Amino acid sequence: MLIGQLGRVDRQVEKARILHLVHTYGTAGMEGGVMRVVNNCDPSRFKLFLCSLTRNRGGLERIGGQVFYVEMHGKPGLDPLLLFRLVHLMREHRIHVVHSHNWGTFFYGVVAAWIAGVKVVVHGEHGKEASDLAPSPFRKRVLQRWLAARCTQLVTVTHDLKNEIVSTWGVDSSKVKVIYNGLNLSLYGQEWDLSDLRVEIGVEPGDPIVGSVGRLRPVKNFGLLLEAMVLVIKELPRTRLVLVGGGKMEESLKGLARTLGIDSKVIFLGSRADVHRLISLFDVFVLPSLYEGMSNTILEAMACSRPIVATRVGGNPELVEDGLNGYLVPPRDANALAERIITLLQNPDQARRFGRAGRDIVEKRHQLKAMVRANEEMYWTLCQRAYPALFSRPFDMVGSELRGRQNDVLLG
Repeated sequence: MLIGQLGRVDRQVEKARILHLVHTYGTAGMEGGVMRVVNNCDPSRFKLFLCSLTRNRGGLERIGGQVFYVEMHGKPGLDPLLLFRLVHLMREHRIHVVHSHNWGTFFYGVVAAWIAGVKVVVHGEHGKEASDLAPSPFRKRVLQRWLAARCTQLVTVTHDLKNEIVSTWGVDSSKVKVIYNGLNLSLYGQEWDLSDLRVEIGVEPGDPIVGSVGRLRPVKNFGLLLEAMVLVIKELPRTRLVLVGGGKMEESLKGLARTLGIDSKVIFLGSRADVHRLISLFDVFVLPSLYEGMSNTILEAMACSRPIVATRVGGNPELVEDGLNGYLVPPRDANALAERIITLLQNPDQARRFGRAGRDIVEKRHQLKAMVRANEEMYWTLCQRAYPALFSRPFDMVGSELRGRQNDVLLG
């Protein structure tokens, strides 16, 4: 599958051709962040390609018209045909930079780029699954080090991830760049009339809402939140829990809610396109994960001025300042999670202060424009080093679109 029309290359102003690789395309989590970058990079400087090695989970209509999307339908395990097709793609479109994302694309991105003669290889690490929390097998660690040594640049979304990569992959700290996730803040924090939305999801006026957003998979540890809600509901019986997101654990979590006797208080909404409006309904946003890179859902909740209760894991402490915009609790501790949720529900003034502080943090550190700009400058600098004859001019002297884009509508 290919979306977009490939025009001729402008020889007067060479555009850097950037190929992003994701394992499976989607609009949430890591994939959503990649989509926001490719949609908003300056088209006067860059020609963007987005390649899913397998398939998509919907949302193709959200890919910008200047982005060329390719779907490979690769097979599980080592797929030589997939490698061959990636090499062909890179050569056919004379890619300057390959940017792979997370472990599922690392091998294919590095090896295909080497065969195709692409001089700049960037690899980004965004987070982990539950299976990644145990020490990696020896063979995987060796492969990670081998692949990392062949990258031009490594990128992470948190300093926590950077420190781990430096210590386990054997690379110099200067080779790893941290670029924080960013949001289009115009989509969040608006004053909506949410009464109809309450009726739609079945929550009575005045009932407190504890909410969370994320794919229902083991690393998110939503079972812990269900256990904590037993204690919350015992203290505040009208409280409802709203979970937004689909995934393979949905039925098992519904079963756990029945076993705990709180199924009538828990609402599973599945995947939704109106996440920003739903988050605005929540009195408290909770993320009980076993690990997070830089959680886009925490960022979204902060952008909606919601107080946060999250586990002290991964990059969460880089978003949630304990006692300022939320609370951090130990992972796997249902009692601590429940205690902090109850505190915020019983102290609405404090919850509002936390919410305002969270919005301030996002406005200062996590604007989409800043994330896009950091990626653009990284690509241009790397291209200048690798292809000096093509990209000799300084970044700010090429094109004028970025300098005039402060009033443009960003694609979220």
